[in-house]
Amino acid sequence: MRSRPEDHPAPAHVAVRPLMLEDRAALEPGAAAVVGRFFAAVARRSERIHAPSAACFEEAAASEATFRTLLRALARYAPQTSTASAREVSRAWYG
Repeated sequence: MRSRPEDHPAPAHVAVRPLMLEDRAALEPGAAAVVGRFFAAVARRSERIHAPSAACFEEAAASEATFRTLLRALARYAPQTSTASAREVSRAWYG
């Protein structure tokens, strides 16, 4: 059974979670979970959503597919979140 976005803890940024729940029918499988893990990592590391480190992306996504899901979800639901440091993670996947 596919988990529902509301089944995940609510670490997502307050502006992001409602957008994702509003669009729940169109969410990619795993998007809510990976976005939740990402924002939990940002909070745990006391980083700003406007400048998260590569470590937040690495912590949230253990596979290349999950990493890509995270990037697509952030672009759609959290465009205010910088993905510049994700380039380091991309280089690790693609060399």
